[in-house]
Amino acid sequence: MNMETRYGTEVNKVSALVCLGYLVAWLPYTVVSVSYALLKREAPVYFALAPVLLAKSSCAYNPIVYVFVNARYR
Repeated sequence: MNMETRYGTEVNKVSALVCLGYLVAWLPYTVVSVSYALLKREAPVYFALAPVLLAKSSCAYNPIVYVFVNARYR
């Protein structure tokens, strides 16, 4: 592979992993929040805490994705 193709593949891989990580992190929080807003019933604390922690952790693993996938950051 030439350099441009390899760089394009790296950029696509990083972009896909960042988008996937964002969805995995924030989708459970969104589901709990929307269900609370529509049903007007609070979820139990142990059920509502996990999506919050998962969503907040997204800022911690984004740099890890960049370091392990992109050779320029190593």
